[in-house]
Amino acid sequence: MVAGLLAVGCSSGGGETTTPTSGPGGGAGGHGGAPGECVSRTPGELLSEVEAVVRFTPEQICPGYVTIAAGTRVTWVNRDGVAHEVRITQGATPVAAELLGPGRSWQYQFDTAGVYTFETDAIEAFRGTVEVQGGGVTVSSEALT
Repeated sequence: MVAGLLAVGCSSGGGETTTPTSGPGGGAGGHGGAPGECVSRTPGELLSEVEAVVRFTPEQICPGYVTIAAGTRVTWVNRDGVAHEVRITQGATPVAAELLGPGRSWQYQFDTAGVYTFETDAIEAFRGTVEVQGGGVTVSSEALT
């Protein structure tokens, strides 16, 4: 199911953050549903920062389509036992990338409206979408400790 593989998310207040998760299914700060739960999202369904969490393993990336307001952070959570890279692009332009160790999460704030693509080497052929509605003109990120 395509909608179940798409994730939408945004981050606010400054970009990139890498933190350990609360467990194999959890996200930083308890984002998202229960461990192992995949909540499908419909393109255009505006998500809050708490809801904009993409979890991935070599078998699944969920959700695969995320719709957020400008200024919202999206969190990616590595639920695999090995490190994987997450990459964000807009068209052919690289926007951000982060190597996530096992059980780690990363947040990226999207400040500019547009459509972004994300991918991870956990599932090579998969491409997800972040749709950012409204907002300003900059994209920012910062690392969290």
